[in-house]
Amino acid sequence: MRHLPLAVPAALVVGLVVGARGLSPGAVVPTAVLAMLAVVASVGGLVAARASRRRAQPRAMASVLSCLCAAAFLGGGAWAAARVRATDPPPVHRFGDAAGTVTVTTLPATTARGTRMRVQVQALDGPGTAPAGTGLLLELPEGVAPPQVGQVVRVAGTVSPASHAGSPDWWVAWLRRERISARLRADAWQPVGWRGGPAGARDALRRWAQRNVAAGLSGDREAMVRGMALGGGNGLSDDASTSMRDAGLWHLLAVSGQNVAVIGIGVVAALGALGVARTRRVVMAGSAMLAYCLACDGGASVLRAGIMGAIGVAADLRGGRRAPWNALLVALAAMLALDPLAIGDPGLQLSFAAVAGLFAIAPPVGEWLRGLMPARAADLMAQSAGAGLATAPVLALGFGSISVVGLIANLIAVPVAGPVVVAAMLGVAGNALWHPLGVMLAWVAAVGAGIILWVAGVAAAIPGAVQEVPPWGAVPLLMLAVAPPLLWWWLRRVPPRIAHPGAGPDAAAPVRPRAVVRTGGRLVVGVVSLVALAWLLTPLLPGCEPLNLPAGPAVRMLDVGQGSAVALRSGNAIDVLVDTGPPGEPAPVVRALERMDASGIGVLVISHGADDHAGGAIDLLARTRVGRVVLPIPDADAPLVRRIAREARDAGVGVDWAEVGMDIRSGAWDAIVIGPGRDVPTGVDANQRCLVVSARADGLTALVPGDAESPSLAGLPLAPVDVLQVPHHGSEDPGLPGVLGRLRPSVALVSAGEGNGYGHPRAGPLRALADAGADLARTDHDGDIDVRSSDGGIIVARG
Repeated sequence: MRHLPLAVPAALVVGLVVGARGLSPGAVVPTAVLAMLAVVASVGGLVAARASRRRAQPRAMASVLSCLCAAAFLGGGAWAAARVRATDPPPVHRFGDAAGTVTVTTLPATTARGTRMRVQVQALDGPGTAPAGTGLLLELPEGVAPPQVGQVVRVAGTVSPASHAGSPDWWVAWLRRERISARLRADAWQPVGWRGGPAGARDALRRWAQRNVAAGLSGDREAMVRGMALGGGNGLSDDASTSMRDAGLWHLLAVSGQNVAVIGIGVVAALGALGVARTRRVVMAGSAMLAYCLACDGGASVLRAGIMGAIGVAADLRGGRRAPWNALLVALAAMLALDPLAIGDPGLQLSFAAVAGLFAIAPPVGEWLRGLMPARAADLMAQSAGAGLATAPVLALGFGSISVVGLIANLIAVPVAGPVVVAAMLGVAGNALWHPLGVMLAWVAAVGAGIILWVAGVAAAIPGAVQEVPPWGAVPLLMLAVAPPLLWWWLRRVPPRIAHPGAGPDAAAPVRPRAVVRTGGRLVVGVVSLVALAWLLTPLLPGCEPLNLPAGPAVRMLDVGQGSAVALRSGNAIDVLVDTGPPGEPAPVVRALERMDASGIGVLVISHGADDHAGGAIDLLARTRVGRVVLPIPDADAPLVRRIAREARDAGVGVDWAEVGMDIRSGAWDAIVIGPGRDVPTGVDANQRCLVVSARADGLTALVPGDAESPSLAGLPLAPVDVLQVPHHGSEDPGLPGVLGRLRPSVALVSAGEGNGYGHPRAGPLRALADAGADLARTDHDGDIDVRSSDGGIIVARG
């Protein structure tokens, strides 16, 4: 039964994850019944084991452990499925203008268009409404100071869907985890009061801590001190945020077990000096740790640190030995039992992965490094390596990039972070006693915060500091993460004596396992260091500069999911971008432009007001330099088109309205609008109002019809082209073969989201394209697609 403390919570965690992701509502009751039967079986097995002979007891206890694990797995699955169903946000069916009161439940987050925060409806009336208790995403424009957490405010604005058919999966999952049912856009708010009860008390504690932790500071240093002490990166400038992420130091802005431990140790030491009994010291330290966690920004790291701190306090109270793995699994099980959908939160994944790395990877790496450097430096580097290796697969899978300078940056920044947190927390207490003392301590913390910001800036500026990693790259990174603990386990199994049969007594020499471990470890450290050094220095070598797109004209279909965005480019410069794909935070088109390191957009053309073609334009205008915007006259009354026009003018970008014959020249490309014109009836389908753009550059021609299908294309002046964007994501179109007969494209590009619910592209268009002899490329299979001409013909680069 020695495996019981690990096996049962591990089975419970797996059950909670499976239940949240794949257990249907109809299977909850049968699964719960099976869990109870497994509990009964484990109790019966335990009774039988005690009554059996000693030789049979190990086998009987193994059966008991299996039954307990099965009960934990099935019970966790049933609980998670029921919990998800009970906490799913209620749908909102009425959209439009609304006014009423809401309660702010999260800190405001800065976006490219202003601020946003989660609010809970108290009362909302109007054409657009939502029942009391519904969670909404409140969005305020730039320049409007946001309300504080816990504040009850009166707002008037517009209720609209928070996601659409083309929204990225991660955005939809985030809305569900946050229990957000719709979006509420408002231009202003008026204070009404504060919420009461336990939540209101916590709000007051958080406001007091936020107000006092960085007294007398401003700018990035204020945000750094506040974030390192209480969690969160709100208030950091864009440059500072980017540097902290690229340098692998963002974790310093998350509340960690170290922060909680600082509070607990400080209280215990102070009370011990006053002669307080041990039990009372531990209880009061636990209370202080709880108060600290309540004062911090909410999130996975705070909850995890608080739960593990409570487990540690309980172990101290009973005088037992701490079991870190047990505590980690129990903490994870407790968090998932409270919110099963939290397993999809990158913050939770990174938080637990980092702690697991400290438990499993740091000890062997530290042991290997102690033979190469001082023990303190070895431990620091081992902790940085452990957390970095463990979180790398999560970063690759969730964000598509990892920092390769984080190991060195953390080696310098982590020792500084501890004193910053201590000084900041002492500053909170100092402010309560004497304001100048709090200001002085905040300035001490600011010195350390400034050092960390400087380290982040230097590390992020190193060529190749951030490496793009495809999703499959998580697999080798995971193998690299598990290699140190596995190698450590294997090396420790080396026998204490090695001797050859038949050799004399002097031939057998005692071999210390610790020496073997260190020798093998040094070899591993040396190989990994050489690989890392080569990785860092490769971009500096002649001929190994970062890959740039060829300078000649090309058509690039951007992978934006279920949407459309076609770039007519010259090198990394986008001369003309037709459509922007769906919305998001950031919009998928923004990430696509980052992948190609785009230096700007000459002309942005919006084909029509559909969300999957124009939804990303607002975010794009806020984040990217755009020369001018061309909007469709046939769809001029579409709400999204009107908003894009307004946002562009507010940003100082010129706006033109396109009609048939409009010539769009930018860079190497000459594009012309060939349809549909002003005579489109107002009541027709939106796809028939879509602009059709024909483009030409040196050695390359293209047709970008957007969602305009064969009925719209049949009457247009079509000529053979090299590249065709397949209309409407490859929807069924009986007239497509006739259009292909006129266009005779060499390459056909389909923009569709992987696993989309529309079945795009359909079988009929795929057969028509194959019969036409076009080389087919699809974003759902190939990612970004680049097409250019060369002396040898058309070159198609996928991915």
